[in-house]
Amino acid sequence: MWPQNATVGMSNSINPIKVVKRFIPKEFSVCSNCGRGAIEDFMVLVLEKDLAEVEPLRIATVKEVAGLIANQTDVIQIGYGVKQLAPNNNGAYITANYPDRIVSKLRATSFLQNNQEEKDLLLRKPNVFINTVNSPDKTMCGGDSGGPLYFMDGTDYVYIGALSSVTGIECRYTKDDPMRTNAFWIERTLGVYYVAAYYQSTINEAELFVKSEVENEKVAADLKAKQEVEAKAAAPKKTTITCTKGKLVKKVMAVKPVCPKGFKKK
Repeated sequence: MWPQNATVGMSNSINPIKVVKRFIPKEFSVCSNCGRGAIEDFMVLVLEKDLAEVEPLRIATVKEVAGLIANQTDVIQIGYGVKQLAPNNNGAYITANYPDRIVSKLRATSFLQNNQEEKDLLLRKPNVFINTVNSPDKTMCGGDSGGPLYFMDGTDYVYIGALSSVTGIECRYTKDDPMRTNAFWIERTLGVYYVAAYYQSTINEAELFVKSEVENEKVAADLKAKQEVEAKAAAPKKTTITCTKGKLVKKVMAVKPVCPKGFKKK
């Protein structure tokens, strides 16, 4: 998300903030056969005001993402995921009521769902979709789509991209489900993420919008101030006269001052 200062950030604020505009990458605008994992989970949101207590994030480059895969560097997923087993409930899993942090790795091999648009996009842009390595007891849920993936560069958070979908052993499978011992599905227990660096043009478009909005606000403020000065200058000026009636003296201030009845202008 981009607030009005066009920086990416994370916040613990729970107060709702209005979205002014959203930018969806052009590759995502037409999706003729999108089912589960539809390619609309990455977008840039412009907010009406800055988030409170934000730590700015930079965006990982395509080269950095390739390095994360090659070097098996830790990456961090944020989502509700699987939290714990429900006691006395047939081994069912309970999802957390707050976002959780799951440390994972990136896979060298991409697993995608049966979505031709995703496959075509991956052919044009290698690593545009990346997969995390999860486990049956430590995975994301389907409702976590759009959640962030990032890594630590020293003490700095670096944003990689947004969750598109999850595959394999997900939250809905109980502890005793055969899926949890099936090697095929264990291998495919992962999160599919969009790499933000491939959509720099969309990010640039959002930043230009923010810059234009800021400039428009400045122009509007300058125009209003100018109009107020001009209105003040054009306003009729008041003058003051002194009126007397015997020993009584009154001062009258107006655009066209007139002495009260019985008083004479001094």
